[in-house]
Amino acid sequence: MGDNSVFKQATKSKAQTEIAKIEERAQLIYSDKLMENASSNMKIKVETSQVIEQLKTEGYTIKQIAVSAEDITGISLDKENMTIGKSKTAEIKVTYEGVEEPFIYYVEVQGKYYQMHSTKGFITINREPSNLTKEDFEAENGEGSTTTLTVVSSEAEIAIASVKAGSNNIIEVTSTETEGETVVTVTYGSYTKTCTVKVVEPVLATGITLNETEYVVTGGESWIHDKQLVATIEPSNVTEKEVTWKSSNPEVATVDENGLVKAGTKGRRSNHNSNNKRRK
Repeated sequence: MGDNSVFKQATKSKAQTEIAKIEERAQLIYSDKLMENASSNMKIKVETSQVIEQLKTEGYTIKQIAVSAEDITGISLDKENMTIGKSKTAEIKVTYEGVEEPFIYYVEVQGKYYQMHSTKGFITINREPSNLTKEDFEAENGEGSTTTLTVVSSEAEIAIASVKAGSNNIIEVTSTETEGETVVTVTYGSYTKTCTVKVVEPVLATGITLNETEYVVTGGESWIHDKQLVATIEPSNVTEKEVTWKSSNPEVATVDENGLVKAGTKGRRSNHNSNNKRRK
């Protein structure tokens, strides 16, 4: 009997095995998403919420508790003004100031909750259970609060705004066929930020040119002769001006999200292209 009983020791061992399995799966999900970002030459960190959502999809029970309001010192948006065409979808990224994640996550194993820790999406799990119970996560206020990000559009007939499914920091804005202006208000606790969204008749790109169509970058230890590519979109008043960059062979040369080309491990000549990020 007691904590050292054969039954309790076996139960604890089984729980530890399950935790190790979940931790390993979380790390594999993180690696897969990291590779996805690398293959598209995007310097985007893996969000903890992405890993958590995938684990939930695979059947694991994960609960969350909002961090203390004292830990979050504010929120900011990556866009304060945005223009999109009719029937388009755009995103606004929210940054929580003062903390890396606005939530503390716990995975349920054999009726107990084990705290998960994240470093830019890479997750580890405590081997000892917390003192939290199911009721703590169901509480609307206090320690068990699951307060989340909220968003509202002042003119829903122009554009609808919502938190993107599976994310805790991406606002998805979907425009209608009505032209006009709406204010998207994002709130977390006592912090509020806004983004003004204009919906217009879209002006689509008809062409794209680069300042260089062929160039030699030199590899080796010096990594000299990096090249900054510049994309010019036609016409100049195109609604969506953002472009994405991609290298057909990163081992030869890489290109970042701003069009900066560097020699890859093989240091040979490579062709690069950019695609106008637009929807028809």
